[in-house]
Amino acid sequence: MDSDTYDKDQWRQNELIITASVFTTLSILIVSTRTFLRAVVIRKFGADDATMLVALFFAVGYFAELLLGKANNMGHAMSTLSLDNMYNIIKVSLAPTLGISDSLTRTRTRSRSPSSARTTAPSTSSSSPSCSCTSGSPSRRRSATRASA
Repeated sequence: MDSDTYDKDQWRQNELIITASVFTTLSILIVSTRTFLRAVVIRKFGADDATMLVALFFAVGYFAELLLGKANNMGHAMSTLSLDNMYNIIKVSLAPTLGISDSLTRTRTRSRSPSSARTTAPSTSSSSPSCSCTSGSPSRRRSATRASA
C-alpha cells in the first residue's frame, strides 16, 4: 500500500474525529443547559428530558468508541494493521453489543428470580370480581356478577 492512500485514510479519520467532537461538544452544552433550566430554574423535569440525557449518554459512548477506533487505526486498509490493531478493533466494535446483551441477560435473570416470582392470592372482596368473572361473553359476566353479589 502506498503512502498516498494511507495519508488519505488518515485525513478522513481526522475529519471524522473533528466533526464528531464538535457535534458531541455542542450536544453536551445544549443538553446540559436545557437540563439545568428544566430541572433547577423551571422545576419541570419531564420524561423527554430524561430521554435526552439517555441519548446524550449513548452519543458520548459512540464518540469514545470513535476515539478508541482511531487509536487502533480503524478505517485503514487491513494490510497496514498489526494483529494487535485488528484484535483491539474487534473488541472496540463488539463491546457495546456485548454490554447491551449482558445487561439484558442480567435483567431477565433478575426478573425470573424466586423473590420476584411470588404471586399474591386473588382478592376475595365482593367489590372486585375475580378473573373468571370478566372472561367470556357479556352474558356470562353479568350472570357471574349477579352470583357473586
